[in-house]
Amino acid sequence: TDTQGKCTYTNPAFLRASGIGREQAEGKGWNESIHPDDRERLTTDWGHAAAKLTILDGEYRFLHSDRTAVWARIRVSGIQGSGETNGYAGIVDDITAHKQSEDLLRESEARARAILDNAVDAIISIDELGIIERFNASAEVLFGYGAGEAVGRNVDILMPSSHYEHDTYLADYCETGEKKIIGIGGREVIAQRKDGTTFPAELAVTEFCFGNQRRFTGFLRDITMRKKVEAIVRKQSQDLARSNLDLERYAFVASHDLQEPLRMIGSYLELLNLEYGDRLDDEARGYIAYAVDGAARMKCLINDLMAYSRLESQGKAMQSTSVNSLFDDVQADLQLRIAETGAVVTSDRMPTVTADGSQLKLVLQNLIGNAIKFRGAKAPRVHLAVVQADGEWRFSVQDNGIGMKAQDNERIFVMFQRLHNMAEYSGTGIGLTTCKRVVERHGGRIWVESELGHGSTFFFTLPYSNAIGLETEVLSN
Repeated sequence: TDTQGKCTYTNPAFLRASGIGREQAEGKGWNESIHPDDRERLTTDWGHAAAKLTILDGEYRFLHSDRTAVWARIRVSGIQGSGETNGYAGIVDDITAHKQSEDLLRESEARARAILDNAVDAIISIDELGIIERFNASAEVLFGYGAGEAVGRNVDILMPSSHYEHDTYLADYCETGEKKIIGIGGREVIAQRKDGTTFPAELAVTEFCFGNQRRFTGFLRDITMRKKVEAIVRKQSQDLARSNLDLERYAFVASHDLQEPLRMIGSYLELLNLEYGDRLDDEARGYIAYAVDGAARMKCLINDLMAYSRLESQGKAMQSTSVNSLFDDVQADLQLRIAETGAVVTSDRMPTVTADGSQLKLVLQNLIGNAIKFRGAKAPRVHLAVVQADGEWRFSVQDNGIGMKAQDNERIFVMFQRLHNMAEYSGTGIGLTTCKRVVERHGGRIWVESELGHGSTFFFTLPYSNAIGLETEVLSN
């Protein structure tokens, strides 16, 4: 330019970058191509440089001919001749891509800083020597140190002296690569606040590298409340286990102690009937029969209660169990009842599962036995089926019996809840409660779908992870 700043020459590269023609550039003030928001700053900077005879070097925006802004680095120096400045020469570098990269970097840093500052967990970054480089807002709250206090100090300030291990661990890790904390997920540690108090924390550490430099970031969470809850749950579990054991012992002792009086009552009633029955009238003999029957039912009830109370403690280990084989055993046990009633009992192909076989057999025996017991006018038809659904095996026992009202579907699984009196159907009212407890012990659930007068279908599930496979044979009777 001349001394007044009017262009005297522009090279082709400048014309291409600006998108204007030579006739539009030369002879005019070159700062007319500068973005309006930057013109005043450029004029001021140029004036200062000219006054001090120094080189102008700054970043400004040009306006392209399409009115888009182009960032440029402009360096201008005076052209000297005869001891005077005869004009100015400028070099313009397009740095738009560089500025865009800087903007993206600043945006990324701002986003990362916002995430760090608003994270619930304490986030702490350290170098290879364990020196703290970053300390987010949650770390300040958790430990009581301000970021300015913590940054630049060894991370050992955040742990009690008995747990100083980071320096040695970091050195060993950097040398051997053996992972004890870094990159292996969370582990429990003891942390220390600025005031010296300690607390349990869960720590996870990740590693990242800048060239040859390693950096480590720790994510720390106070688990004091979780540990308290775990302690409460653990104590309650222990208390419950102790209570269950006490109840089981009580049930066993009570059952054992009740058995002898019942036997004595039954024996003396039978002896009374045998010795003096011919001297009693029919009504008196009926009373004796009622008493003998009551003693027998009480004995059954005591035995069922004792078996129910010991389902957990006396349960056997879970192992591979063929449901087909259990079905065969149940059919054999119920053979006489099946023959008496003309029942038809069939089964789908059954899976082999991981279960307590004796208890699972008890479930099948109760459900199939009930299907035969609560029959209508027709001969009982009972079918055991199984399907895979929602990650579990869903077994069903379907019958054509008397059914029940919908409002009774839940009540029948409650102990001693009977829908019929003893004169109609025998039983203690514990069988379905036992089934429910066994199924739940196996991680499943049990329910019924029924309609009065149109039969019932009892369903129970086992987790599919417990299943091994389906056997090949199909059993029916």
